Amino acid sequence: MYKLRRYFFLSSLLAFITIAVLLAVFVRRMVRTNLEELAESRNVVLTQAFSNSLWPAFESLVADSASLSPEDLQNDPRIDELYALVDEQLNDLSIVKIKVYNLEGITVFSTELAQIGENKLDNEGYLIARAGGVASELTHRDTFSAFEQTISDRDVFSSYVPIYANGSSGPVVGVFEVYDDVTSLVLRTNQVQWTLLGAVVLLLGVLFTFLALIGQRTFHLIQTQYEAIRQSEASLKVSEEKYSNLFRQSGDGIFLLNWNGRIQDCNPRIAHMLGYSRDELLNMSLADLHPQDFQEQMQIRTEQLLKNGIAQFEIDFLTQDGSLMPGEVSVTMFELAGERMLQSIVRDIRERRRQEELLRQARDDALEASKLKSQLLANVSHDLRTPLNAILGYSEMLQAGIYGEMSAKQQKVASQIIDSTGHLLNFVNNFLDQAQIEAGKLQLNPQPFALLDLIVEVEDLVRVLAEAKGLTLHSSIAPEMPTQMYGDRYWLRQICQNLLSNSIKFTDSGSIEIKVFPDGPEMWTIQVTDTGIGIPTAVQEQIFEPFYQPPNSKQKLGFGLGLSIVQQLTDLMGGKVSLHSVENEGTTILITLPLQPVPEYVG
Repeated sequence: MYKLRRYFFLSSLLAFITIAVLLAVFVRRMVRTNLEELAESRNVVLTQAFSNSLWPAFESLVADSASLSPEDLQNDPRIDELYALVDEQLNDLSIVKIKVYNLEGITVFSTELAQIGENKLDNEGYLIARAGGVASELTHRDTFSAFEQTISDRDVFSSYVPIYANGSSGPVVGVFEVYDDVTSLVLRTNQVQWTLLGAVVLLLGVLFTFLALIGQRTFHLIQTQYEAIRQSEASLKVSEEKYSNLFRQSGDGIFLLNWNGRIQDCNPRIAHMLGYSRDELLNMSLADLHPQDFQEQMQIRTEQLLKNGIAQFEIDFLTQDGSLMPGEVSVTMFELAGERMLQSIVRDIRERRRQEELLRQARDDALEASKLKSQLLANVSHDLRTPLNAILGYSEMLQAGIYGEMSAKQQKVASQIIDSTGHLLNFVNNFLDQAQIEAGKLQLNPQPFALLDLIVEVEDLVRVLAEAKGLTLHSSIAPEMPTQMYGDRYWLRQICQNLLSNSIKFTDSGSIEIKVFPDGPEMWTIQVTDTGIGIPTAVQEQIFEPFYQPPNSKQKLGFGLGLSIVQQLTDLMGGKVSLHSVENEGTTILITLPLQPVPEYVG
């Protein structure tokens, strides 16, 4: 017992020391990573601000730098002007050096003038920034040249950041290198780190002390319990009798079997379940109580027993009157006096089987009812379109004066009839699409089509709605997209029209934009972005359900079928839908589909 106690305390102490060291490493790495991410983000923001304000002044020098020698660059009169301009911009900032490179790796400008003209084409950070990325590094400098003066013992965070021609959408035209003095930030971070580590070590020390006290108490209890074990041996016979009572009075049937399946003992419950007496069962084996495939079943269950020590399955028992009783069986293996034995617990599941059959029947009935419902909705929606089109047509002819001149009041009523009928017809069309999809009647008809024609057609369909609300409508197709695509043009148009119409409904001011671009070598994406009311995060998973409307809409617009149809059509085309929305800022929906370009004919 003494050796066990010593081993426990030594192993616990070693474990706590290991945890403290691992926590120290983890905290240091986490703090270092957060510091670098913060500094890099600040450098990128500063660089963007510099490029917005300073790049017009640098642009001509960068353009001319390719034809200038290093000496000409250093003596260029624009350098002094740029230096003064940079110095003014960096006033009261922690930036200690700025360098500007052209796309050939030449240092076009540096606040350390002697570095102008150096070639950084082999610098990894520069190459990453030229390719559009950001490369950063945190270093400690014993001395550092900053604005023609030397500073010492500083932590400096340097970043290579790309400069784009038109904000963030144009090509890379140069590279900024920014050196930020983060000494004070590093000092504060280290203070927080050591404070946190000290608190953790103190907490672990208190925890170890508490554990040591508990361990001491536990070993005392173990010693006491060890003494009690000897006393409990005297009560073993009492426990055996209790087990015998449980065996006889259990609500489940119990068999005790030898390894060959011969019944050694059974309780009254199993005898009652099968209609035999106990003496009759003791002269039988399990093979006498099961159908002809029992041997094959037992071979499978024996393998499970040898592997897992337990086997659970369902099997039918032959009762005394020749009927079948389905039973749920759990078999466990144990040894008794050196002989391998089996205990089989049997539960009568005839009532459960009956309930399961009723549930299966109810499920089949519900599926059939759902199918009939979808077919009925599809037929009803189809039959509604003919009279609605007639109402819309006659109303438009009345408004056009074909049946005679109308008063202003009559014109207003006719307009209301046209608007309401069009709204109802749009709902019926969506309802018919939804019903066709649910009934499994919708079939895709992929054909070659011109991508530009599709986008122009969709834009023309919704432009009037957008202009009526004073919204700006934009569209763009990435140049990498093929001009001819292969797909179901009708349903692709329906997807785009539903997305744009939905954005217009829930946008009061701003713009709607539809973009088409490739997503890898095998997929392409339709992106619709608006500046509307947005969708709360809590309901974004429900927005594609049929008839669902966002709770933050001030009025009920439509019937909530548009996005449901988009989701189902996208699934049918083998694609996926993704959503990003911020409440009161806008929504972006992306439809990603398999890319099936049509090879262009080369004459």
